[in-house]
Amino acid sequence: ESNLESNLESTLESTLESNLESTLESNSESTLELNLE
Repeated sequence: ESNLESNLESTLESTLESNLESTLESNSESTLELNLE
């Protein structure tokens, strides 16, 4: 169970991290586009 728990934790962590990264990236792009208009 401890193994399962740590797998879940690391999966969740990397998923959250990549989601956050892509959200920030697309927000930056949108902001740039708006500023250029």
